[in-house]
Amino acid sequence: PSELREPMSGSSSPRVAAEAASRVAGRVWWLSQDPVGCRVVQESLHIEAARCIVAAELKGHVAKAARCPHANHVLQKFIAASTPHECQFIVDELLMRAGLVFQTARHRYGCRIVQQLLRHCPPNQTQSLSEWLLMDAQALCCHSFGTYVMQHLIMHGSPEQRRRVVQLLGRQASTIGQCSSGCAVLAAAMRHGAPEEATWLALSVVQEQGLIEALSIAKHGHAVAVLVLQALPCGDLAVARARLLDPELGLRASRYGCAVAQF
Repeated sequence: PSELREPMSGSSSPRVAAEAASRVAGRVWWLSQDPVGCRVVQESLHIEAARCIVAAELKGHVAKAARCPHANHVLQKFIAASTPHECQFIVDELLMRAGLVFQTARHRYGCRIVQQLLRHCPPNQTQSLSEWLLMDAQALCCHSFGTYVMQHLIMHGSPEQRRRVVQLLGRQASTIGQCSSGCAVLAAAMRHGAPEEATWLALSVVQEQGLIEALSIAKHGHAVAVLVLQALPCGDLAVARARLLDPELGLRASRYGCAVAQF
């Protein structure tokens, strides 16, 4: 409808609040699935009264909304504009069915919802959600969409949750380091982990036969290799550099390895 294309005033006056609420009331789910309508719902979310209506009418639709190319934007904007308490129904609905958190984290659009929850809600609120992620952490690290969720868990989860991810990465470094998605998680752990976690993870990488060499000449791995070298204690760094500068590896002649050789 043409009236949906009219922009909403940025004012928060009672009149504007009432107008925002009336434009979406009774048809939030229908509007959210529409490429134009979803923008109308998003524009209304800066008004508290409208947020209450949106929350009430999205209840029962979270799983579908997270997978919808239009409604996922409404959920994202709602989480960003709301208090953690207002977002609780989204967390609850993702936990209602076994495996739904894992499925959502691997979905093209759904992964964005999980990321927003991890970013905007405190770790104690997303504890159960994070436990589901940790149950399948290795698969998520190596998934093209799940990788972003695991990076957010490292950056915004509790220290204990981050520690568990780092431990997994250290144990499975040779597997996770073989793909670009896994390398991104390794890099996030090196950058955002505690110094002692970064050092432990770096040592785990260099202890894997041939792993630091393979990472150093890979498109997505060479950045991880530099972070590993930066975190190594002096003695281990000298040994790692000797391995990398072996003429047979040809690090300096490699397109990506030359950056590592300069470290």
